[in-house]
Amino acid sequence: MTQTLSQIRVLTFCILFCSFLAGGFYYASAQSQALNGQIEGVVTDSTGGAVPNATIVARNVETGTERLVTSDESGVYRLPLLPLGTYRVTVEVANFKRLVREGITLTTGQTATVDLNLEPGGVQETVTITSDAPIADPGKIDVGRVMNAREVQNLPLVSRNPYNYALLQANVTGRPNAEFGVPRIN
Repeated sequence: MTQTLSQIRVLTFCILFCSFLAGGFYYASAQSQALNGQIEGVVTDSTGGAVPNATIVARNVETGTERLVTSDESGVYRLPLLPLGTYRVTVEVANFKRLVREGITLTTGQTATVDLNLEPGGVQETVTITSDAPIADPGKIDVGRVMNAREVQNLPLVSRNPYNYALLQANVTGRPNAEFGVPRIN
């Protein structure tokens, strides 16, 4: 009887341990799916010098929500964990013209680098940049993109294997795998 009771305790412990372990892997994989983006950059003056204590406001054009930060002594600012969407970034500081940068679109997991170059002048003057120039992303070393729902629905996949979607990305190669029909991806 004592031996059976200790076996039940060991079995219960193993089941609980495996449950926590599996839950940890599930949580870790859920964290890898970024549902937000980030805007960062450096605020400089016309000579290239850093502008500390500049007030930077990122406004989501669709929702109207705003996030406010201040540049540090090196002129660096960072707006992490922004919901996806299109943003308007405004920077203001004494003795400089207000600068507005529009059309900054954040996609899943993107870090948009938006360097802001201020011109000397009064606060009453505003410089607005509305061009669709590509946003530099010097911290990104990989090549990839996010497929939207329409692209996924229009793909002709006979096997309906979601791992085959990875083969559509740049710099991804694969070869057939007899194990469970999952391709080997490099």
